[in-house]
Amino acid sequence: MDTFCIICLCQLTDWLSIGVDFLTGVVIAIILAYVVPKKLNDDRSLKDFFMQEFQSIKNEYNDFCKEMCLGKHDARTIKEIFKQLSLKLDDIQNVANRNLKVDINILDELSQTQVQVTRAQEINDQYEEPNITFNPTTKNLIWQRQDVFNKNIISAIASINKAKSK
Repeated sequence: MDTFCIICLCQLTDWLSIGVDFLTGVVIAIILAYVVPKKLNDDRSLKDFFMQEFQSIKNEYNDFCKEMCLGKHDARTIKEIFKQLSLKLDDIQNVANRNLKVDINILDELSQTQVQVTRAQEINDQYEEPNITFNPTTKNLIWQRQDVFNKNIISAIASINKAKSK
């Protein structure tokens, strides 16, 4: 009888071990199948959103620089567009820094460009004109600042892509 109880007890522990192993495998499979991909997908979606926003600001800024150099804006419009770009960039930059633990600060570049353009002699001389025509020196300055801005946006996008979200 003692050997029968030992055999039954061994079989019971084997069956319990199989059951625990099965349940553990199912839990791990559920975690790998649902939780991990969802977290990765959420992180990727967040990064994609920020990268698209920065790309959108970059495109808008580049179009604006081109239009300024072609003399398509008056002084008030130039100031207003700089203001709108600054607000957009500040918002998206702060949220990206907070959510992705990155250190993006492109607003300084935009602010420096804004100061240099709005203090240009052409703005003062042609303030009431329907379109500001910049001289070649100011246009070169705008293009140089645009190049620096674009490089910083590209670096920001790369930082976002490598970042780990909270």
